Amino acid sequence: MIDFDQVQRYTIFQIPPVHIYEYKGHIDSLYNYVMNLEYREKTDNATSKRLDILEHKELFDLKRFCSECVQHYSFEVCGSKNPIDIQQSWSNLANMNDGHRQHYHSNSYLSGVFYLRNDKTPIIFHMDGLIEKNFFSVLPEIAPDVQIEIEQGRKYLPSRSDTMAVPAQTGTLLVFSSRSSHSVPPNATNNPRLSIAFNTFPKLPFGNYESLHHIK
Repeated sequence: MIDFDQVQRYTIFQIPPVHIYEYKGHIDSLYNYVMNLEYREKTDNATSKRLDILEHKELFDLKRFCSECVQHYSFEVCGSKNPIDIQQSWSNLANMNDGHRQHYHSNSYLSGVFYLRNDKTPIIFHMDGLIEKNFFSVLPEIAPDVQIEIEQGRKYLPSRSDTMAVPAQTGTLLVFSSRSSHSVPPNATNNPRLSIAFNTFPKLPFGNYESLHHIK
């Protein structure tokens, strides 16, 4: 008899993970300050007119928290201790029916989103064509019992999925590769969603001189 509980399983390639960090500071004062910034309307949602808001003295502690989390991600995931600088930073305001279409962040190393107010709507990460890359032919229908588990939210099959919903809760920071494509579903409530997003880049110089990928 085969003991399927003893089957060894290896993940052969790494998709960049998402790290979620919990902020221990006060959220209400941050929310009130960011909510009262000036905004410009865009196709999907509204963004702050200022694109350097983490430089504001009112957000000093939050910027330090974000910087420490980015540095942790870079070391744990990429094995790098090189200092990482936050570049542009802005706030996103999503009223009812506002969302954010699928996109990634160019000219950036790691990106982050800090949630000042959210209705538990997740952020959706996309790996376009993942199923086609993993399997030769079209997959058969999912077994009925597995389909039930999926519909009830108890089972997730990475090998069959090219999207992943990551929880986005008030007071948490998500850090991820800037090349990871992501989107946000429309706000289905009357309560505005408010977040701060930012991009980063390694502080110069970085890379290895002998390996011919040094940048100064």
